[in-house]
Amino acid sequence: MRQTQKLFKVAFRNVSRNVKRTMLTALAVFIGIGVVISVRGLLNGLQGGIKDQVTKGALGDIQVHHADFETTTEMMPLDLNMKLDAKLVKLIKSHPEVREVTGRIVFGGVISDTSREKTTPYFGVAVDVDTVFKVIPLLKDNITKGAMPKKNDALEIVITEQLARTLNLKIGDDVAIQARTEPGSVNAFDFKIVGIFELKLATASKRMIYMPLHTAQKLLDMPQKVTEIVLDIKKLEHSRIVAASLQKTLTAAGYKVKVDPWEEVATLYSSIMGLQNMIFGIVSGVLFILVLTGVINTMLMTVYERVREIGTMMAMGVKRGKVVLMFLFESLSIAAIGSLFGLILGITVVEILHQTGIHFQFPGTQSVIVVRPQVTAVFIILSVVVAMLGALLAATYPAYRASQLRPAEAIRSS
Repeated sequence: MRQTQKLFKVAFRNVSRNVKRTMLTALAVFIGIGVVISVRGLLNGLQGGIKDQVTKGALGDIQVHHADFETTTEMMPLDLNMKLDAKLVKLIKSHPEVREVTGRIVFGGVISDTSREKTTPYFGVAVDVDTVFKVIPLLKDNITKGAMPKKNDALEIVITEQLARTLNLKIGDDVAIQARTEPGSVNAFDFKIVGIFELKLATASKRMIYMPLHTAQKLLDMPQKVTEIVLDIKKLEHSRIVAASLQKTLTAAGYKVKVDPWEEVATLYSSIMGLQNMIFGIVSGVLFILVLTGVINTMLMTVYERVREIGTMMAMGVKRGKVVLMFLFESLSIAAIGSLFGLILGITVVEILHQTGIHFQFPGTQSVIVVRPQVTAVFIILSVVVAMLGALLAATYPAYRASQLRPAEAIRSS
């Protein structure tokens, strides 16, 4: 044990024997750790902003549809609906992870000014104005003018900015909303515009309207019915687990429904984030290999320069295994120095950007969100562990080469 401690001290002292080479190798580790942590923090912030806009600004954390919803070829099937009664709401909210529930109807039709001179299709979403902001809180921030209707039976709507420009409409104007009812007939009501909004997602419809739920149920002849139920849960990262659990609960209770986490509803965004993570993994892997190459080169050069010293040590009784340990300790010391300063760099960059925020504009929109980079303690620890293990791996071959030297030949070498 005492010999091992002495070898550790020797190894640590050897780090300073060639300061330039040590600093270059530690610099490689420093840059690798710093860059990986900084980029992961930026990516976490960007993906967090996307998730917030998708779930808290538009779709919710989990959606419940009729069981046949996924197999239908219709865009907005009103016949695949559910009766949203107190019993169903209570059953869903009995799940410990569910915080709030709201019902919606997704439908389409035609909107025109009262003169009927300008007409255009719309994509409609009927929301329960009493609960919608509890489930989709960021929706309120997307309303740029006016506000959401206050009552569920009000003849009032909120429209997108593009729809307002297309029909030359403003708050206070009256419009005619026409839609096909669930039974198949056509119905139309006159509405007053009370708000104008812009969704911050490029894939969102530019011709969208929000309408109070009870009013829409009358317009569509769908009393107490909804086409989707939207849930807010405590932890978004548990969406798949909660959705699977609710699926079992509702199916067992006799409800013919399909419960989907937001990842299954917003497949485009979940795929984009998956691709981002894959690219990050590839880049990190390449960076890791480059760092390991630097460590291997440093340790091999160290072995070649100290052949006689190694031979002398073994001639004095130092076992081959101890020689291996000495070079492994040396490699770990260099990696530890680089990792420490790399951690400081990465965490500092992430913290500064988190405090200041980065303004990010979604492609295809005029909307801007503030991205706040963040990195988890688990990732930081994992980065250091990988760096240290990588340093050990990189030093294994040079250390083995050193331990296989013949003492007599090593001493005679020049």
